[in-house]
Amino acid sequence: MRSGHPLEQTLGVLTRMFRCSGTICRHKLRRIRVVGSCNGDNTAVSLELQSGSIRVLSAYLAFEKENPPDALVRGLAEECEKLKYGLVIGCDANAHHTQWGCPNNNDRCESLFDFILNSNLFLCNRGNAPTFITKACQTIIDLTLVSDSLVGAVKNWAVSGEHSFSDHRFIETVLFLDSPLPVSFANPRRADWHRYKKVLTNILPMEPSESITNPHELDETVYKFTEACNTAFKVACPTEKPRGRKKTPWWTQQLSILRTNCRCLFNRAKAGNEDTNWLNYKFELGSYKKAI
Repeated sequence: MRSGHPLEQTLGVLTRMFRCSGTICRHKLRRIRVVGSCNGDNTAVSLELQSGSIRVLSAYLAFEKENPPDALVRGLAEECEKLKYGLVIGCDANAHHTQWGCPNNNDRCESLFDFILNSNLFLCNRGNAPTFITKACQTIIDLTLVSDSLVGAVKNWAVSGEHSFSDHRFIETVLFLDSPLPVSFANPRRADWHRYKKVLTNILPMEPSESITNPHELDETVYKFTEACNTAFKVACPTEKPRGRKKTPWWTQQLSILRTNCRCLFNRAKAGNEDTNWLNYKFELGSYKKAI
C-alpha cells in the first residue's frame, strides 16, 4: 500500500482480505464506515461485526521519516487496545528485519519492531517471498499486523502471484470472522413525497396551540416537529437493503488486452531481470495506466 491511497483503493484491498463465516463477503464490506484516523499516508476504516468492531488501517511509513510509525498509527493502536477493538494493519514499512524474512536489518526496523511488541501486535508475514520487486532489488517491506484478539482468525497469509501493476505485490490475508451487522438505508429519490406531506399534515397541528415564550418551549416545539418529519419520512420512504455493485461501465476489451500484456511482460522481466525486458514492461505499463 502506497502513500496517498484513496479510500476506494483501500476498500479494494479489503475485499481481498476478509472471509466471513467461510464465504467471501465482498458485498458486505460496503458496511464499512470511515474512522477519524486518516491523513496523506494513512487510511483507517471500521468493520462493524456482530461480535464487535475491527479497525483496518492502510499505512505508508515514509522512508525519510524517523522512528516509525507516526503518531496517528500509534494513537490508533493505543485506542484499539484500550477499547478492545480488533486491529489489522497493512503497511509499506520501508524497513528490513530478519523477523519478517529479510537477510539483514536496517536502522528503521528497531523503532517499528518495538512498536509491534509494545502494542501487542502479531506479524502475519510467512516465508521469504519478496513483496517489493524492481529491476534493482527484490525485498520484503510490506507487512500485515493484527492484534492479539485476531490471531486465531488468521487462516492464511500469502504473497499473491497475480500481477498488481505496481512495484508492490498483492498480499492476501484470510481472516474467518462473523458476519457484518445488517445495514439498511433509505433512498430519498424513491420517496413518495405526496404521501409524506399527507402524513405530516395529519400528525402536526395547523399551528402551535400556544405561543412560544421561552427557550424550553422552543426546544419542545422543535423536537415535536423533528419527530413528526422523521415519522412521515419513514412511512413515505421505507428502508431497503444495498444491492450488488454494477459492472464497471468504462472497462473495455482493449484494457483487458493491455492488462494481460503487462502481466506477461512483468513475469518475463522478473524471471530474466534483463534491462530490455524491464523497459518493455515499463512502457506497456505506462500505456495501460494512460488508457485507464
